[in-house]
Amino acid sequence: MDRANFSEIVPLFIDVAGNLALKYGSVEEANRFARALPGQVYLYNFDYVGPPSPMTPGFPYDFPNSVGHGDELKFLFPMSNVLNEEHTQMAKIMVDLWTSFAITGVPQADNVIPWPAVSRPFGPYFRLVNPPEQKEYFVNELTNSVEKARGPRKLSVSPATCLDLFLNRSPKN
Repeated sequence: MDRANFSEIVPLFIDVAGNLALKYGSVEEANRFARALPGQVYLYNFDYVGPPSPMTPGFPYDFPNSVGHGDELKFLFPMSNVLNEEHTQMAKIMVDLWTSFAITGVPQADNVIPWPAVSRPFGPYFRLVNPPEQKEYFVNELTNSVEKARGPRKLSVSPATCLDLFLNRSPKN
């Protein structure tokens, strides 16, 4: 990594901030509740890339396949008609899982693998993509942004990047 290239470590900062603010606290609470209520606690990481968020339309993420906090809400409560057929399928899966959990205490959906309850520290859990995946160790989700950033980068909607916006500067052409 070039020491002068701050943008190379932006994904690391995103992971650290996201972990401290959101993921780590959630998984710790899931672990505590699972000890108190065995077989009744379900953990997930939403990682499905859908249409741009209505909260941040056109936001120039620095790397592809970015999923932001709260992005799952556009599938549970569609606020516009921007869901294509694949996105609509994901929305149906999620609504079925959430509805089943509200009614029976167990999240289930047609043609979806069983979602196991948390039974040990950090797992198992569901990774909500299409189709959903069962994973075993939630700690692996804590480096999500870094792993995605290692893939090929593509230009965002505009030439500005998160870093440009953060530093309030004009993008380089």
